[in-house]
Amino acid sequence: MSKYTEAMDFYSVLMHEAKRRLLAMDTALEGKTGLPEVAVREYCFLQLRMLCELIALGCLTAQGDLQTGKLKDEYRADKIIRRLQQLHPDFYPYAATRTKAGIELRKDCFTKEELSKLYWKCGDVLHRVISPR
Repeated sequence: MSKYTEAMDFYSVLMHEAKRRLLAMDTALEGKTGLPEVAVREYCFLQLRMLCELIALGCLTAQGDLQTGKLKDEYRADKIIRRLQQLHPDFYPYAATRTKAGIELRKDCFTKEELSKLYWKCGDVLHRVISPR
């Protein structure tokens, strides 16, 4: 199996996981879990954080060999994004829609900056601290 085929297979696995996580969020937000509202909120933020990691890992996979790269054991989306930015400033994927006329780039998708912000926002929500009243 070529490195290209292996990378595409792994990318496909990541994107299928992302789809499953989005569907799980839909289920939770529709109130089908029986969980209290606060637990659903935390669950959804956890899924968003995992989605950020999946997108970053997908970018990493699309850029090269996951087995030997310096980022092979990295899971933190912001660190992966920052490192890829240094290696190749235009690494981030473009969302596109296939039309009769060809391919049309979409402008309604997250930028790499927004992805990093969301990643940290999710962390802020998920990690509890004791703060004075």
